[in-house]
Amino acid sequence: MASEADFSDLLVMDRAVEITFRPTGGRLSFARFGALLSPGRPISPPNFGLHPSWEVEWLARDLAQQALLRFGKSAPRHTQRTSARTPSPAATPVAAEPTHVRLQHDLALAIEQFELSLRYQPICAVETRVVGGQEALLRWTHPVLGAIAPAEFIPLAEGSGEISAIGRWVLDHAMAEAATWEKPWRVAVNLSPVQFRQADLVETVRANLVRYKLPGHRLELEITEGVLIDDTSRALTVLRTLKQLGVSIALDDFGTGYSNLTYLRLLPIDRIKIDKSFVQDLGTSSQSDAIVRTIIAMAQALGLEVTAEGVETEAQLAFLQEHGCALVQGFLLGQPSAGPLFRHPRSAGSGGTAGNCGT
Repeated sequence: MASEADFSDLLVMDRAVEITFRPTGGRLSFARFGALLSPGRPISPPNFGLHPSWEVEWLARDLAQQALLRFGKSAPRHTQRTSARTPSPAATPVAAEPTHVRLQHDLALAIEQFELSLRYQPICAVETRVVGGQEALLRWTHPVLGAIAPAEFIPLAEGSGEISAIGRWVLDHAMAEAATWEKPWRVAVNLSPVQFRQADLVETVRANLVRYKLPGHRLELEITEGVLIDDTSRALTVLRTLKQLGVSIALDDFGTGYSNLTYLRLLPIDRIKIDKSFVQDLGTSSQSDAIVRTIIAMAQALGLEVTAEGVETEAQLAFLQEHGCALVQGFLLGQPSAGPLFRHPRSAGSGGTAGNCGT
């Protein structure tokens, strides 16, 4: 029977366990847990995340022992990734097929390894195309895999709990960056439901405003309806306290979730953001046209501004202007970049090109 010393780099996936054998460097993958585990230790992919890490590792080692007994040393040879996560030609084939567990592990190191960065996309007035704000967008550059899409790593961060540390990093860096801008633009920062529920959120925002000498009205926090699901009363208290600091609140992805109209009546928000999935079909889908018109009219009746995301064509911009949308962002107005051109002299030389639109 194999010993623990024979195994390393266990990768546990939704439907498989991948094991590296130290003696050979070989790697084997096993699909369908139920077919490989004895009936006394069943495990199904949908419930996999509910198992403690020690149990998962134990199951993986059990499978590895079975693998050695059955396949011996006939596994294909690959070189493991080094502990420093430095890419090498031999390691590339292994790293080219990442699993969510490998990415979760690497994401936990992303902050200390300086792999995270922010890009800023201008938010512009529809009528004048003048920039009024910049949305901070998180990016992760993996040392082996390159750029990882937010849609892929944000859910991993939420599932692993890393979203808390990452969220604090984003908030801190975005506010520090905004304080260097020569133009008094707002900086918009997304808050995940997990981050919103942190007990120290308000104090963190308050401390950063003081630390960076950033006026409260220059910070906009973007939330989704998910922050209200567990504890609406607490969420309202937090939002009202943030408003007392001068911070503006935007309801993001409106129309894609529950879209409970009660929230619009209860929430102390300043604006609604129309999801790009509706904007991209403007002019080609009568349903999208009707939905966008209705959202804008409803927001205006409630005294709320509307920001439309994902504007890529002049036709889309013209539609939004015709129906009274106040703010827009998208590739037509400016792509996400390292940072605005306009900065105070103390930060000269570190700027990017996010001061697009009519600046």
